[in-house]
Amino acid sequence: MQAMYDTDLRRQRDHFGAASTTVEALMYELRTLGLAALAGPHCRRRLAEVTREQVQEIIKRLMRLRPRYPAITDELLFQLGEQL
Repeated sequence: MQAMYDTDLRRQRDHFGAASTTVEALMYELRTLGLAALAGPHCRRRLAEVTREQVQEIIKRLMRLRPRYPAITDELLFQLGEQL
């Protein structure tokens, strides 16, 4: 039963992407912790849930926020790009 639920949930995520709260949690973590966030289990789990399109949007948003958040570095953006 759990396997069927997990498979259905994975299909929905692939089609619709992660919830907006998941994306916003990722944004917060990445802009405040920077590259260090990618090593954390919560960030890795959230990244596994987002679609390619969502990662692209996250990168665009981080680039716009970059002047205000020193944790947003070239290396962070490169590593996120590797997720594509």
